[in-house]
Amino acid sequence: MARRLLSTIRIMSQYNPDNVFRKILDGQIPSHKIFETEACIAILDAFPMAPGHSLLIPKGNYTTIADMPADEAAAFLKEVPRLTRMVQGATKCDFVRKHAIHRIKHPRQRSRHIRPLKHLQPVV
Repeated sequence: MARRLLSTIRIMSQYNPDNVFRKILDGQIPSHKIFETEACIAILDAFPMAPGHSLLIPKGNYTTIADMPADEAAAFLKEVPRLTRMVQGATKCDFVRKHAIHRIKHPRQRSRHIRPLKHLQPVV
């Protein structure tokens, strides 16, 4: 059982060059671009949980942020506040929830979600 688990972890940590985010970056899948830098692209989520739900996608081929060189991670993450302010300004929301998606079933690419909320919700 332990071998099987280690094998699964190894497979999940491998970068999949055929992931949906790579296809967006390469222009194979259309997206609504908010802004782009040398390090990343900010787009509106194709399946938003709220108006303004956005993604920040690094341009490098990494499965997790731990795989990224420090300078690339810094260039990517420094854009989170910029995107957050843009989403807040466009949606007039009270609060923006930032959360990371480490792995989705198939994409195997790091991204940040920015999701606007109209009212603060209690944390349980």
